[in-house]
Amino acid sequence: MEEENQFFESGEARIQSRQGLVLSTMDYKDNDGLITMADENGIFKVYAKGVQKETSKNRRLFLPFSLTRIAYDPKYSRDFLFLINGQVIESYWKNSSSLEYQCINQILTSLILRHDSTPEIYYDLHSFWQKAQEGEIADARLAACKTMIEILHEAGVLMNVDECTVCSRTDRIAGVSIETGGFVCLDHLGEHQPWPKADLMLLRRLTRYPLEKLYRQDLRPQDDQFLLWLMEWYQYTTDSRLRSLDLLKQLIEMGDRKKDKTSSNQCHSVFRIKQ
Repeated sequence: MEEENQFFESGEARIQSRQGLVLSTMDYKDNDGLITMADENGIFKVYAKGVQKETSKNRRLFLPFSLTRIAYDPKYSRDFLFLINGQVIESYWKNSSSLEYQCINQILTSLILRHDSTPEIYYDLHSFWQKAQEGEIADARLAACKTMIEILHEAGVLMNVDECTVCSRTDRIAGVSIETGGFVCLDHLGEHQPWPKADLMLLRRLTRYPLEKLYRQDLRPQDDQFLLWLMEWYQYTTDSRLRSLDLLKQLIEMGDRKKDKTSSNQCHSVFRIKQ
């Protein structure tokens, strides 16, 4: 990615550029638009004059799932970057044909708008778009889960995966308790269902390792339930509601009905945390 604040000479004007992921667009006045984008340094807003006109050459710049580079005039840019023109660096357009990916993206981008972007969130969301576009479903799930983990971290509600949250022991870890805030051992599992050992290991790795390292390892979410659980964790711990989550659950449930359900025989075993 090109450096932020790169300058280009255009006659007497000095035009500045910035590149980022398109998070949202909002109509403004009759034909203008306000676009919210994100890069490694955070969220920024773009004022696009006349972008709603069908004859506007800039309309295509801000479609969903787009990585776009804009040129703007710093002279007129204060709260918003005043768009001059731009270029779509990459369009992950195939994702727009999947209602499930649209819902996942809507939830993730709405939370990024709420909690800001970081270098990790930027990389993880971009990777989710890329892997989904390429049809790498398992890696796309992993990237979406990692994005959600980073959002939980920014919101201050990341689960404790270092020990049992009741007795602080690091062996015989058997599940996760949303009420106590993280891992629980077999003695304090209570009414909670035990987790598969692979899922406990994956959750711990998600909180500790960057996505690049996770790609080189063998653990992946087995289905979309892992991501749903992370989103429900956010709702519970922040006492808020994710608008598209109910629809996403319905879509995933419909997809699960079409699959041969052989995952009910997963092995549940205790997990020892390596220090």
